[in-house]
Amino acid sequence: MGGDQNEECLLASCCQRCITLAHDHEVRMLALPAISIGIHGFPVQRAAEIAVRMMRAHVEQTSLQRVLLVCFSEEAIRAYERALG
Repeated sequence: MGGDQNEECLLASCCQRCITLAHDHEVRMLALPAISIGIHGFPVQRAAEIAVRMMRAHVEQTSLQRVLLVCFSEEAIRAYERALG
């Protein structure tokens, strides 16, 4: 919807739920696709920053040892690289 219809909160919630489910099932490695990257006009960089922020904020408190952030385009890769610093 362009990024101004509560999508940021929905994406953060989706990432949090993925992390929680992985932890609940004692998963050690999680592959997370680049959710919302450019779809329906949501800003690519914002989506990458949200996903990275959620991973950094919550992964250390889980059983996860590795998180793969899966990108499907060069634009997504660049956005994630910037978000990761």
